[in-house]
Amino acid sequence: MLRLMGLVVWMSKAEMSSWDYTRQDSSWGRLCVGHFQSPIDIEPKHAVQGDFEIRMLYRPLRLQDVESAGVDPDGVPRIRFKQGHPVGKVQIGSGYGDFDEYSLSAIEVHAPSEHTLREASWALEVQLWHDPMPVSRTDKLQQHTQELLEELQDSDNRFAALERSQATLRKQLNGEATPWTGKANEGAGVQQAEDWVDAAKADISEVSKLLQQDMKGVTQRAMKLQEEVKGLVTAQKRRFAGFRVALSLFILRASPVFLGEMNGTATSLVRWLSQALAANKDSDSAALELEAVIGSGKDLYSYEGSVPRPPCTPNVRWFVLGDPQPSDIEQLSILLKETQLAGRVHGNARQVQPFGPSRRLQVVQTNWKVFEAPVIVAAESMSPGRQKMILIERYCKVFVLCSVFLICTPLFFRIYNSCQEDDEDTGWDASPMSPTSPMVRPPSLEGADGRRVEMVFTEFSKHT
Repeated sequence: MLRLMGLVVWMSKAEMSSWDYTRQDSSWGRLCVGHFQSPIDIEPKHAVQGDFEIRMLYRPLRLQDVESAGVDPDGVPRIRFKQGHPVGKVQIGSGYGDFDEYSLSAIEVHAPSEHTLREASWALEVQLWHDPMPVSRTDKLQQHTQELLEELQDSDNRFAALERSQATLRKQLNGEATPWTGKANEGAGVQQAEDWVDAAKADISEVSKLLQQDMKGVTQRAMKLQEEVKGLVTAQKRRFAGFRVALSLFILRASPVFLGEMNGTATSLVRWLSQALAANKDSDSAALELEAVIGSGKDLYSYEGSVPRPPCTPNVRWFVLGDPQPSDIEQLSILLKETQLAGRVHGNARQVQPFGPSRRLQVVQTNWKVFEAPVIVAAESMSPGRQKMILIERYCKVFVLCSVFLICTPLFFRIYNSCQEDDEDTGWDASPMSPTSPMVRPPSLEGADGRRVEMVFTEFSKHT
């Protein structure tokens, strides 16, 4: 049985390592089957306006943030960022409380471009890969759990110190092994004995206060950890919790003469990628500002697809920038040399896949702000004019409520009196104490001498 399992594992590894970009038809067909495959051809006229937003927040990328960089065995130049130090994130959703969050984990370089725009291919495609935030939150939860365990260990030490202090005080009160029972302190007076007892009590009080503070901190941290776990469980239940996000940028060759006239430039991105992939990295190189490269308010074409290499898992939300970015030819040549893609016939791009009728292409705009909780502004931070308007609004609300009360109160009493007059006109008396009712006997009282005193009701007739 073990031999059979080992053979299966070996065959699966052999199959996974047998594919490459030059034999896509012969080997990829068995590995990349199913719907929602990537890449595709982007046709803007087939896109519909998306019912969600994508919001991006990237801090300047530095070479110190890179964990590893180079050409992986699958033939893809890849730059991975350090875990626990997020360099950027994207949020996708309709508003605060209804969005999915993804953190930037790696950057890949493909030449030529894998996606096409209006059936046109481009010199380069840079893909920014993001992992779902629940995955990155797991490391943070583990760190917070370790901190909680350390605080509990400190509390255990304080419990031990408290028990020792209580034992010392108990012995002193019982006259066992107290400082004044030794031969050197046989003449010690009562005052000295009380001082030793007070000192032991002070030690217990101090340890108890420290222990109380520790327990308060442990409780707060445990509640915070509980809220984080609850948020993680809630995020895992969302539809796209297991998806990754890929943000793609097309890079085109441009002469330095025309770079200034063209809208935007990706030269800074290409230069930074070359430095990150180089064997000898320059730590003093400038940081990369992605916001300046991508821009704001530009169209992003989104669809649900797959990883563009075996096993082609269909769990990727693609966002392709519809505006190709120009780069200096010289810098682009340096990057292709570092990625070992210069002069290659096939490159490392998968063939374009069919976009079936069941799939939907949506368009959204780039946005450089994140979904945040509604901010409750303190009154002290408001301007005097705003504070005056708030007071006026409150007084107006009180005035309206009082006016409604004053208007409705007389109307209520008028209706009540009208109902009373109708009852008197009909001659019906609903009082159970009425002497005219045959079902009720007038109550009587018995005095102290045994005589009974009956209550007599007098009925006043109404004269017209």
